[in-house]
Order: sequence, then structure tokens, then C-alpha cells
Amino acid sequence: MGREQEVTKRKMWLDFFPYGTQYYRFPTPRPEEWEKDLRKLAAIGYTHVQFRPQWRSHERIRGHYEWDDIDRLFELAERNRLRVVLKPLLECAPDWIFRDCGGTRIGFGGMPLPPIAHGAFYVGGWLPCFDHPEVMAAGAAFARAAAERYKGHAALWFYDAWNEPRSRPAGQCHCVHSVASYRHWLADRFGSIEALNQAFGKAWTGFDYVMPPESANDYAEMFLWRQWAAWAVAEQVRQVGEAIHRADPDRAVLNHIGGSSVQADSVFDSSDDLLNAAATDFYGCSFPVPLHPADPVEEDCSDLIGDWLRRVDPEFWIHEFYPSWGGWSRPCEPETLNRLLWQALASGTQGFTFWQYRSERVGNECNGFAMREINGDETPRSRICDKMAEMIRQRGGRLIGTRRPRSRVAQLYNKESDLISRIQACGKHFMSEEQPETANDFYKRMIAAGHALYDRLPDGVDFVVPADDFAGYEFLVLIGEEMVSEATARKLEAFVAAGGTLAVEYPFACREPNTWIFADRPGWGLERLTGFREQLRLTPAGETARLFGREFGSQRWIITGEVAGDAEVIGYWSTGEPAALRRKYGKGEVFTLAASPSYAYAGTFSAAAETVAAELLETRFPGELLPSGLSLKFRLGKDGRKIAFLFNLGRQKHTWPLPAMEVWDCGRCRLDGTAVEMEPGGFLVGEVEREAR
Repeated sequence: MGREQEVTKRKMWLDFFPYGTQYYRFPTPRPEEWEKDLRKLAAIGYTHVQFRPQWRSHERIRGHYEWDDIDRLFELAERNRLRVVLKPLLECAPDWIFRDCGGTRIGFGGMPLPPIAHGAFYVGGWLPCFDHPEVMAAGAAFARAAAERYKGHAALWFYDAWNEPRSRPAGQCHCVHSVASYRHWLADRFGSIEALNQAFGKAWTGFDYVMPPESANDYAEMFLWRQWAAWAVAEQVRQVGEAIHRADPDRAVLNHIGGSSVQADSVFDSSDDLLNAAATDFYGCSFPVPLHPADPVEEDCSDLIGDWLRRVDPEFWIHEFYPSWGGWSRPCEPETLNRLLWQALASGTQGFTFWQYRSERVGNECNGFAMREINGDETPRSRICDKMAEMIRQRGGRLIGTRRPRSRVAQLYNKESDLISRIQACGKHFMSEEQPETANDFYKRMIAAGHALYDRLPDGVDFVVPADDFAGYEFLVLIGEEMVSEATARKLEAFVAAGGTLAVEYPFACREPNTWIFADRPGWGLERLTGFREQLRLTPAGETARLFGREFGSQRWIITGEVAGDAEVIGYWSTGEPAALRRKYGKGEVFTLAASPSYAYAGTFSAAAETVAAELLETRFPGELLPSGLSLKFRLGKDGRKIAFLFNLGRQKHTWPLPAMEVWDCGRCRLDGTAVEMEPGGFLVGEVEREAR
């Protein structure tokens, strides 16, 4: 079922850099706290606040809207010259949606999923089925009513149509409306039941007989079902965005995901960033980075999310940055938080919003996710956030319109490989509504670790997807890509033939589009490119691999095979079987790694795996790699502006040449005029002077 129409994108032209915070969702903060808080936010220099009217608390009686709290907050925002992001929250549905409209979701085995309340949805009513046409229409009507009321208000800036759109848990929803939507999606995609049966080796009588999967044992049906679920989520976002635009055609509409596609559980928390981003004017993301980063992959998390989001939407916003976690957890060290804020800004984001101002008072989010104490008092972390507000007020104008430059290194993200990896990891837990452990979800582990390994150049790593043109990149990394389409296979061949360097970490191209295992692996004749033909895959029994003189273990599988063509064996398993090959192809070359350094790096942070990745990059970029642990990123403006962000994310001290620059901020470092000496956890941010470039 395709989109009925394309979204006409509305742009926001800014003369300031947005730096604000979520402020209100009923019932907190309390009314007596609003005036003081908003006055203080404005005085410090925050540019905007977000208000979140919840459907359940603002339309308790059908058709009767209660806006008194939002009215007063808008008045206070205008008085304090704060811009307002209005986010109508539909996930907390009124009682009448469930009792009168039959909006209760149905899970595995036909079991109802009754609405609940928790810290993030304290007023209750989480979550109705938005595949139900009456529920969707009523929710869109609420969003439109909110836009109608505030569209003329001087404080209104833009809308957030949907908070963290996703389909969870894996069983949702088996109601008649969801099943009908699923069947229509299949019919639109395959055209006929015969074509669907032929593609997947099934024997359905007709589309009207297709049901959602109930078993953990068939990958193919769950593969289709969760793809539909992500599509359905994006369609719901689109409908709400259109409802808002019907009321207010001029202002922009955002939607923002919780965990982006490179982080979120693709089965139990299904969403598709690319589809979501196409549904509204621009896209945002919560930014769940570790506040106590303890290893290289955690240190790289900001870049992982930011690099992916730039592929999704170059105008992306960080729309929930958490300066603390809930549950009375240990707060982030102020110096670390300061660095994390700069890492977030280095990602290329075009706007920044905290979650939230005061620490939460209710439910399982108690004392969490905010800058200040529950009573509004300052904290060490709020002082860091306020300091950044002042910095943005002084120098944010230099960030406006700047972008991260295109990288020479690209890493492929493929939602189909992601999904099939997670399905394999689910096992017997498939039938549970509880999310099982993800330890065996090899794809997510590998792409995160791989991103940390290959992010060694000052221009970083770009993410690409199979539909993209790979031309223009010099080095392309594929990690754990079990599903490679025939079209992508031909593009990979063309990329290397034209002079590109390709690094392939197994598993690779071992599944057909219907999730079946190829009889000959890799599929699509790709052994002509890689010089490797897979023969045997086994769970490890202590084997290690040696490559570039370094030995590493910790593998998901031991994959062995036959060398094809003129490939050169450059690494071996401890059993003596080939573990890595190098092959010239056209004007370029391919490195095929049956032993994955990324999988070895995940969890062990093996120095040998790091060396292997560095050696691969050195074949293309000799002498250009940054020292291990050092991260250097730039934001560039069309007028020649160059903002530099230097971070020491490792565990050793580093010294780095210092160009002529206006230093904006620094921590744990010493400057002597020609160089910067940086302790672990240190950072330096500033604008490079033009004559120094």
C-alpha cells in the first residue's frame, strides 16, 4: 500500500541556533511553578520550550477540549519571548477510545493488550490501536483541534506530530483493523496471492486468509509482519501531520523517533526512520547516549546516531537529550556532560532540545531525565546546560547553516539485514509480549562496534542505504549484511570496478529476498567480486583468526570456504582455513573478512581488531588516520566558516597540532599556542581562522 501523496516539505529559516527544552506534560510541572520557570529559562538564554498536551487529559469527554493549562503556558511563553513547540500526544488515549470505539490492541494468541500508565504516560491510556480507522480519525481530530486553537498565537513556532513513533511489542496488533491493513499492504506490494506464494514458498488461499505470525520458527512471516508494522507507523505519522497542516498550512511539522534505526530493536520496537522522515517536514531523534561512557563503542554513540540521522534528514534535530536518567541513578559528571553536549552539536544537528527542565515526580521516571531538581533547584548538570545556553547565545550564530562535510568512508545500513538478525535472535521468546534479550542480535552489535572502528578520519563516516548511489565514496564498509539484493550486488561490483575499496565483514549475502539461505553463498554471483565462496558456518569452539600479524577471537560464527579466482589470502583461522582475502577488481579492490573484527570488538574492545580495521583504512588513506581514541569533526558553512570539535575519547593522553582559532570551550586540556595536550575525556571546540585553513 503506497503513499497516497508526497509530503510538501516546509522549511524553517533561522537567524539563531535553537537550544531549548521540553517543559510541560500534565500533571507536571505544577501551575504555581510555571511563571518562575519560564522566566528563568528566558533569562538564561534558552530559545524555546515544548508543551505536550495529552489527548487523554485534554479531551476526557469526546469533542470537549480543555485547554486552560496550555493557554496559560502560551501566555507565559509569549511574555518571556520563548518560542513554543507544540506536541499533541496521542499515545495517551481517553477512556472513551477503548470503551466506545473498541480501541484496545490485540497481541499474540488473540490476547488483549489493555491500556496502561507509567512514568512517561502517567495519565494512562497507553496505547490504543491506530490501525483502527475510528481511533486514527479521532486522534487526528484532536491534533487538528490543537493546531486550530494555537495557529495564530505569537509564541507558536512549530509542531511535533508524533512522539517517538514505533510499533511495540512484536505482537501488536492482531485486531481486525490491523490484520486488514497488513493484508492490503501485502496485496499492494505483491499484486496477487500467487506472486506472494511464489516469492516466499507459501500456500495461502488468498490475501483474506493471511494472518499475522504466531510462531517463532518461521522467519519469513515475521519478516513481512514487522516491515508492515514500521510502514503502518509512518502512515499514522503522516495522517497526523496532514491533519495539523489542514489547520495550519504554514508552520512546519516535525516528528521524532526514540531510538533511531541503528539503535532500536527492529522486531519488538519497530520503526523506520526513512519512512517516518518522509511523513513530515523535518525529522528529529531522542539522543540516548551513555552518560557514563565506559568503552570505545559507548564513546562513539553520539557519532553513530548523528551520522545515521544526517543520512535520514540533513536538517535533523536532537529533540530529546537526557542530562540524567531516572530511578535515582548516579548523575553524569559535569565535565562529561559538557563534552557530551559538544559531541551532540558536532553531529551536525540543526536544533537541540533537552528532556526536560525539572526532574520527574511520577511513576517509574521519578527523579529522572532533567536538568534541575524536582523543586527546580540548580544542579551541577543544570549549570553545565545553562553555560552552554550562554555559549549558544554568544556564538550560536556561527553554527547556523553549517553542515558536516561529506565523508570519504561510508558504512551500509540495511533494515532488512537488521530485521533478519533480530528475528534469528528471538528464538522461543517470540510468543511473549516481553522483549527478550538482544545479546544474539549480531547485526546491531556489529554495526555499532564497526562504526567505532572505522571512524578514524577527520571527515568521519557517512551512512548509506542500499538505494543510495555509492559513487563519490572511496571506502565502503559492509558489516553483517546477510541480505543483499541483486541490485545492490551489481552496485557493489560497479563501485569497486570504478576504483572504490570495499571491506566486507561476514556474514554476507547469504539470504535471498524471502529470507531463505542461498544454496551458493554469497548470492548473486558475488564470489566473482569477493574471491570467496562460503562452504561451512559453525558456532565457535575457541578458534581465533590472525590478520595483519594480529590475532583476535570472539566470533558469532566460524565461516570457512573456498578461495575463488585470483584472491590473495591475507589471514587465517587457527585451524588453517582462510579467514581473510584481498582481491583486485577492476580499478579497485575488495577485502573479504570471514573473521569479523567488528564482532570481535563488540564487548571485548580488542586492540587486535582495532589494528585490523586501521590497517584496512591505511590501504586507502595512508598516514591520514587519527590516533586511536582521538575524534576530530568539523561543521562547515558555505561562507567558509569552519567549526572544529576535537575530543579525546580514549584512555591515553594525546597532543595535537593547534591551528589558529578562536577557542569557544575546552576541558581537560592544555594549550601552548601551537598544540593542545588533551587528557582522556578532554575536548576543544572553536572556530578555525580562515588564514589557518
